[in-house]
Amino acid sequence: MDQNLTTALNHCLLYEVGPWFDPNDPDTIAGNIGTPQLNRKCGYVDIDGDSGGCTKYGIAQADNPSVNVPALTLAGAEQVYQNSYWIPSKANQMSSGAVTAFYFDMCVNNGLGRGAKILQQAAGVTVDGNVGPGTLAAVNAADPATLINSMSTLRAERYNVIVQNDPSQAKFLDGWLRRNSEVTTFALSLISAS
Repeated sequence: MDQNLTTALNHCLLYEVGPWFDPNDPDTIAGNIGTPQLNRKCGYVDIDGDSGGCTKYGIAQADNPSVNVPALTLAGAEQVYQNSYWIPSKANQMSSGAVTAFYFDMCVNNGLGRGAKILQQAAGVTVDGNVGPGTLAAVNAADPATLINSMSTLRAERYNVIVQNDPSQAKFLDGWLRRNSEVTTFALSLISAS
C-alpha cells in the first residue's frame, strides 16, 4: 500500500470511524464486530431505516453493493478506499504527501467531483472537476502549504454555502468546520515533518 495513502486514510478514518480509530488494534485490523465496543472500533453501524445500509470503516453498503461490508477487514477497507477514491481522484499522481492527505479527506467527505473542483480552484486552473495533466502539473508545481491553506479556505466556504442554501444542515456545520481545521493542521504538519 502506498505510504501516502496509508497516512491519508488513517487520518481520514479518525472522522469516518471516530477518534478511537486505532490502525494498530487487532480487533480494528480484523474488523471484528458483534459488541458495542467492537463495533465502535471499526465504525460498524446498521440502523433500521438508514438508506445507506450498514456502514463499516466509513464504507456504506448501499454505495458499495459488491462489497460484503459486515465482513470487511481494515485491509479490505483500504482496498475500497484505494479503488474508489485514491486512484480515481488522481491523488496517487501528486508529489506532496501533505497535499494528498488534505485532498483525499476532502474527496471522501465532499465527494470526488467537489474535491476536484476545490483543488482546481485552489491551484488556479480551469475548474471542470476533471483532474487531468494540467491540474496535476499545477498541483505538483504549487507550494504545498499555500495550496493546502487555499483548499481549506475554499472548503470552509463550501460548507457555509451548504448551510445558507439549506438551513437544516446548520447542525452539521461546526463538525464540518472542525474536521476541515484539524485536517488542515495535520496536512501542514506533514510538510514540517518531511
